[in-house]
Amino acid sequence: MRLTLIIVTVLAAFVAAGPAAAEVGYLLPELNVPISNANPVSGSFDVRLAVSGAEVGLPASAFAVELSVGSSDVTLGDATGPANPLFTGGTLLNFSDSSQAVQAAQDLYSSNPGSAPLVDGKGLLSVPFSIATPTVGEYSLSFGGLNELADDAGAAYALNVSDVGSISVFLSGDFNRDGSVDAADYTVWRDSQGDPVAAYAAADGDGDGLIDDDDLLVWKGQYGASIPSLGAATAAPEAASLALVGLGGWWVAGRRKRRRGCF
Repeated sequence: MRLTLIIVTVLAAFVAAGPAAAEVGYLLPELNVPISNANPVSGSFDVRLAVSGAEVGLPASAFAVELSVGSSDVTLGDATGPANPLFTGGTLLNFSDSSQAVQAAQDLYSSNPGSAPLVDGKGLLSVPFSIATPTVGEYSLSFGGLNELADDAGAAYALNVSDVGSISVFLSGDFNRDGSVDAADYTVWRDSQGDPVAAYAAADGDGDGLIDDDDLLVWKGQYGASIPSLGAATAAPEAASLALVGLGGWWVAGRRKRRRGCF
């Protein structure tokens, strides 16, 4: 009788709570950029799709992405196609006139009428970046207000764009991340030797996920190096209104085209 009561209670709680909420969203990376000196650095990162539950496999025919970096020290280039893309047709269009922001959109209908299924982890776009004079620290990445994802009828999905990302720049031998490679970093290596860690965490100077003698060699090779730490981030300028108008105009035109019965 007691067991039956427990089972009934658990089932009632599950029914009241309902199934786990499905979600569609965009994801930004947490990117590690190890350096050995103050020379300019460059790289790229992908913006990816996150989808779960009942939304997996539903159709998508267009998307818009807006993101920015929180420092004018970082330059963002025009977005290009990512690895493992959500869309293999259509043309990725760039609208931003700010070097600290990306505004881009892609419409599958424009060159290949149809849609692609929503798949978790698919890429939306790849963003190149450069830092002319790197300082050690974390440059923040965040989404703006012009993010949207449409189904094959042009209707927008409820989209979660609350994710934040970062570009973390650090001397690979600076294990305590204070901007200098010195004796204090040796102590970090000594106390964590043999530990498995996430890439570049603690004293993992070579990023292989294991703290060993190879990391000590990284420390020795950079001993005495020092690079200023990132202070208060220099605010990135807002994108010009013309870029916003351009993106909004593309999106409205695409939806009108669908509503006139092109699908």
